[in-house]
Amino acid sequence: MRPLPVLVLSTFLMTGWACSSHDDSGGKGHHGGGADSGTIIFTGGNGNGSDGGVFGNSGGRACAAQSAATEAAPLAIYVMFDESCSMSCPAEEGGPGLCCKGGPNPRIDLVRNAMDQFISNPESSGIAMGIGYFGNENVGQTSCNPADYAKEAVPIDLLPKNASALTNSLGQATPNGETPTGAAIRGACTYATAWKNLNPGYKTVILLVTDGYPEAPVTQDCKPSVADAEAAAQDCDTQSGIGTYVLGVGQNLDNLKGIAAAGGTNQAYLVGSMSSTVSQNVLDALNQIRNGAAVPCDFKIPPPPSGDTLNPALVNVTYIDATGAEKLITSAGSQAGCGTAGGWYYDNPTKPSVLKLCPTSCTDVTAALVVGAALGTGAHVDIQYGCATVGTTPS
Repeated sequence: MRPLPVLVLSTFLMTGWACSSHDDSGGKGHHGGGADSGTIIFTGGNGNGSDGGVFGNSGGRACAAQSAATEAAPLAIYVMFDESCSMSCPAEEGGPGLCCKGGPNPRIDLVRNAMDQFISNPESSGIAMGIGYFGNENVGQTSCNPADYAKEAVPIDLLPKNASALTNSLGQATPNGETPTGAAIRGACTYATAWKNLNPGYKTVILLVTDGYPEAPVTQDCKPSVADAEAAAQDCDTQSGIGTYVLGVGQNLDNLKGIAAAGGTNQAYLVGSMSSTVSQNVLDALNQIRNGAAVPCDFKIPPPPSGDTLNPALVNVTYIDATGAEKLITSAGSQAGCGTAGGWYYDNPTKPSVLKLCPTSCTDVTAALVVGAALGTGAHVDIQYGCATVGTTPS
């Protein structure tokens, strides 16, 4: 598929500049305090800068600024891969408790082939990727304990460095057990959250690869359900900020739409069809997931100049749309504060490393940037430092 247009990003860094509501000249503030009573975004530094502007409390222009480059947060994908017995069946077959060991055209081979191509594709270079499995216990011995799925088979690492480890691991996967989807998502979330905490500059997501309905009909003390899987995906998104993408292969796939919606990724990528087309359809879906997850709605916060300290309460976000108009995106305060009005928030309010757009604002900004890039109008996002953050007015 065609890659997204290159989007231009820019950031304004304050280098020891003060900001006050009465300074609308765009001129220089005073480093380290002085006569101006405004607050300083960075402390230390040389106090030199160039004319610029950010939004003050009233939404008016104020504060000199110095421009510095930033970039979208890099992407990390943790795959939770279904090894249940039904993955041994052809894509055309469906039904509860399905198992076709030794039969032709097993789904797992079709998916494995597509994933190998995705992993080796140069467009995937630079993505961090790891994998874990579920459904690999013997039938009747399925665990619904999330801790049993929190151990990775291949740790998250950069592609193409990690490519051989991933393809070798997939090559050894063997369909065997039942489908404890909710527990698997919770285990994946535990691992992905721990990795994200050690690598806070990444946008980290889960990719659930499965062939259908959560079930463990033979195991007595494990009762997977669609509702439980949806709850697991929703908890991971709201509590850890990690969305769950869903790639479904086979015939029993409608239930997967709710898991994707609960996981904050809006739609499931469902591949039923015939065995002859599954590998290509899976590859197309994987490419769409990669490109969709990499849309620049998570931004790295660039480090302040040497010796300076970032004040996260003095940050605002605007974007220039395809017409050249500048629009303010107000702070939502947190992910929980994201509503229909949109906004932005930090991955960590006290020690931020990534600034994230709420879903509504992400949709609006992405549309504006893609149109602007196509028209060559220079549409871009500005993360602006130096004046008190403008928050969303509660409705």
